[in-house]
Amino acid sequence: MRIFITSYYQLYVSHMNPHLLKIPLHPQHSFNVRYDKVPKFYDKWHYHQEVELVHIIKGSGKQFIGDEIHLFKPDDMVMLGANLPHLWHSDEKFLQKNATEKVEAIVVHFMPDCFGTTFFTMPENQEIARLLLRAQQGIRINNSTRKKTSELMKQLLIAANSDRTILLLKILQTIARSKHTKTACSKGLQF
Repeated sequence: MRIFITSYYQLYVSHMNPHLLKIPLHPQHSFNVRYDKVPKFYDKWHYHQEVELVHIIKGSGKQFIGDEIHLFKPDDMVMLGANLPHLWHSDEKFLQKNATEKVEAIVVHFMPDCFGTTFFTMPENQEIARLLLRAQQGIRINNSTRKKTSELMKQLLIAANSDRTILLLKILQTIARSKHTKTACSKGLQF
């Protein structure tokens, strides 16, 4: 659900420059995947060089992506392009001092060139290259594509070695071929 709240948007976005968030990378991996179970999602206006794919398992609140504000809820999935500013503002029930509920999500971070600088210039990989360009506006992933991608992300959490690479490519291919995606924000707000 899209929200049009100009003053709230201005509070978080217009008067603040996003900060660059450094995503730590395990020395034996070329990209990150993790299962977060935390009191709240990271709620600072930020961007990072990595592409981000998030599947919300538990949690709700307001999602700021580029120049748009949306409500998020369990089972939402979004892909954010490199350098696209964003934040997740969890609902009050997660922010209270004695809150017992936690938010949960599967999160994947990868550099656009994690497969090499020429990988996405190959003719066979053009559909994924176009996906990464579309992700500069954020991509909401819905319906059967979300379900299939979610299953692949769960497999990715426990995969090792080349299975990780193959699963990430399957995830990207699934989203790239889907008709169940929607742009999350306007083009042009990147750092």
